[in-house]
Amino acid sequence: METISLLGCGFLGFPLALKLCKKGYYVKGSTTTPSKLKKLKKTGIIPYLINLDKVIPAEFFEADILVLTLPYKKTFSDPKYYNTDQALLID
Repeated sequence: METISLLGCGFLGFPLALKLCKKGYYVKGSTTTPSKLKKLKKTGIIPYLINLDKVIPAEFFEADILVLTLPYKKTFSDPKYYNTDQALLID
């Protein structure tokens, strides 16, 4: 069975993760909010607490597919922040 890692299980990634779980995929989902870990686990998503400015557990990336569901936020004080976050994943 394929494993899919979703970086960002918020308003965009969480519904996608649920659909993928229902289709039989193993889904690893990340959040930056500790209180959401229990919610992810309860729905069958393998939860990870991830902040891009810290070390990301290598096992999160052990997947057949990686999906980035990190939408651009208009509230970023510096628009370069979004590009910086994306670049961290490529390095």
